[in-house]
Amino acid sequence: MGLTLHIDTLKFARALKEAGADERLAEAIAGGFASVDTSEFATKTDIAGLDAKIETSIAELKSEIAESFKELYRHLWIMGASIVGLIVAIDKLFP
Repeated sequence: MGLTLHIDTLKFARALKEAGADERLAEAIAGGFASVDTSEFATKTDIAGLDAKIETSIAELKSEIAESFKELYRHLWIMGASIVGLIVAIDKLFP
């Protein structure tokens, strides 16, 4: 579904003429605007749909990042406990 570009070509051409454009140029520019293909323009609905997808993606990424931090924190505690165990074992072996 294409959007319609509402433009008063006569008024636009007159404004161009008043700004110094010759009549043929003003009519060509106004005609060009009137024949613009708007089928690829994004609608408010399109943008709202993309906004919802972006919000969902952001929420998913935040969740994944939080989960990664939890896992890294768990690994940090395991490494810390391992280091303490290694130090205790070395202390017992070499008094």
